[in-house]
Amino acid sequence: MKTPTRKYTRAKLWQFANTFYGLKSPNDLADLLRLEKKDFRWLTDCPSYDVFEMPKKRGGFRTIENPAEPLKKTQKWLNFYLKACYYFSKTTASYGFITTTTEETKPRDIKTNAQQHRGRPWMLNIDFKEFFHQVSYNRVVEIFEDQPFGFSEELSHTLAKLTTYQNRLPMGTATSPVLSNFACTSLDADLLTHARLNRQTYTRYADDLTFSGHEEISYADTQALIDRCQIHGFAVNLNKVQVFSPADTKIVTGLVVGDTAVSLPPDYLPKLRAEMGKLSALHELKYRMGGFSADWMTRYKQKIKGSIAFVGFVNGKHDAEYLILNAEFAGITTTTDHFDPVSWLDFGYQF
Repeated sequence: MKTPTRKYTRAKLWQFANTFYGLKSPNDLADLLRLEKKDFRWLTDCPSYDVFEMPKKRGGFRTIENPAEPLKKTQKWLNFYLKACYYFSKTTASYGFITTTTEETKPRDIKTNAQQHRGRPWMLNIDFKEFFHQVSYNRVVEIFEDQPFGFSEELSHTLAKLTTYQNRLPMGTATSPVLSNFACTSLDADLLTHARLNRQTYTRYADDLTFSGHEEISYADTQALIDRCQIHGFAVNLNKVQVFSPADTKIVTGLVVGDTAVSLPPDYLPKLRAEMGKLSALHELKYRMGGFSADWMTRYKQKIKGSIAFVGFVNGKHDAEYLILNAEFAGITTTTDHFDPVSWLDFGYQF
């Protein structure tokens, strides 16, 4: 059975959350996830992950822990219920990985997160080190033992076994984002209080923390906020701490924040067009060689399609640039007749 993906009303989401809150034992959880007891025990006692590394955009590598398919499917169902629960427990600062109901006109996402900081001359960005890995197995147990869940010790440990790897949240599972949100509940409350006292706006998108206001954010202010994060168990990536002055172009989760609107970075569209040029050349080569199939090319097309979708997300679906990019992408990826398949034998190589 597929995990639900459509939007629900607030009332229906509340029903899902209450169903999860009503769990009393690991057997109840197994029944909710529609798992046989022996299969459920295997997933909790012998979780299997494929561990590999992926390059980061700014250099270095990120370790990905991809769960085996049975565990992945179970975690997706867990994520569905956990996100329903978090919807009713979220702080006013949290904007990442949050379910949207059918009644909402302004969902919490990367764009609305950035919009909260429009028109603020001073801004501070803080980022955590290895965010998910900082949330330990014991912290996950505490999340489930505390409110809003109030689960038994046995059930809390069972849930922690299903959602952690090597004694912490893994990078690559469906449940890590929402559990990291729960782990930041007390941090958000503390930082919101600090922000109100200092007449600032504070938001958090996963591990991207942003503070903004009309008064200067000093070194002492910055250090005080870093200390508060560390008190709550989160180590800050000092290389990514950045203060923006009134003269600076302000960036929040990759978007440029102005006085009245947010927009794409200046280099976003040129880079996207360059990638589309590469894709066009690959397609030409594909048809000249009589066609070839490769997973990497499929992923490359998906990446570019996602980048184009992001333009529509930020600029709007009726934006002229977005419509042009969509049309060009369709032109590139649709088979045409003017490239007749030929082989390397048709070229005038000399041996």
